[in-house]
Amino acid sequence: MDSARIREEFFRFFEEKGHVRLPSAPLVLKDDPSVFFTSAGMQPLVPYFLGKKQPPAKRIATIQKCFRTTDLEEVGADTWHLTFFEMLGNFGIGDYWKKEAIEWGWELLVQRFGFEAASLVATIYKDDDEAYDIWTKELALLPPEKVFRLGDLETGDETNFWSPGPTGLCGPCSEVFVDRGPQGGVPPHDCSPAEDCGRYLEIWNFVFQQYDRKEDGSLVPLVKRNIDTGVGLERLAQVLQGVVHDTFRTDLFQPLVRKIESLSGTTYGATAQTDRSIRILADHTRAATFLIADGIAPSNEWRGYVLRRLIRRGALHAVGVLSGDGGG
Repeated sequence: MDSARIREEFFRFFEEKGHVRLPSAPLVLKDDPSVFFTSAGMQPLVPYFLGKKQPPAKRIATIQKCFRTTDLEEVGADTWHLTFFEMLGNFGIGDYWKKEAIEWGWELLVQRFGFEAASLVATIYKDDDEAYDIWTKELALLPPEKVFRLGDLETGDETNFWSPGPTGLCGPCSEVFVDRGPQGGVPPHDCSPAEDCGRYLEIWNFVFQQYDRKEDGSLVPLVKRNIDTGVGLERLAQVLQGVVHDTFRTDLFQPLVRKIESLSGTTYGATAQTDRSIRILADHTRAATFLIADGIAPSNEWRGYVLRRLIRRGALHAVGVLSGDGGG
């Protein structure tokens, strides 16, 4: 299934569930100068969640352009970290809750997209018995041993408790992973999604917005709870295009990879060092293009400096690929 069809199938599915399709917001939100870049599908909808603006509908579906620099140094080192990506999301604004969000996500993955149910596992926040019962009893989608309780706010571990920042809308979340099985070079052990063992590929995150976190860290329950979900287009494409171990072999990246190969005379998959540079070039070229398209220009400060850094890092690896040293 190519990426264009994945996008359309996602929208059609949630339109059938009563959601209104909205276009992607820019990578720089004009109404929220506090946000450096749009880094999550929910960010353009925050005014609706907070009740500051009237939403066009209580149920919304988007495919949002996103840009993150938090994992910049990881890009290229593995086959899945990215700076620019597209986030598919369905949102319920004071409307449906955990059961519907989980049920529809499972239906789309398994019945529409054809994921193997036996390959999926889920995580929940450690105290979220409601989500645990939905997964294992109410909907009976997964056996108990495939639902992992993670995180502990009391110790500072916010795994499976999602928040866009130190304050604001937040809540427990439940994530769905594809279990790719034991990985080469990793000794056999009981690996969980909490470990960086390469076995589990995160696909979908269901965030149950039910709190407003204050500056003192207190969690104030929201009058109206919201559903905020996100599934990465690139991750879906990995699975649905049979390249589950490498984002850069999907149709979203292959035209760029082939162009780099033709210009450099290299082959993706030939050496680890060259592969790293090819991945950095492909990711940074794509990300820089979308940043420029949304009005950002290279400069020495603010957002322009991030773009300049991307271009500079990409150029250094381009020189490395052409010279045969893989970017140094």
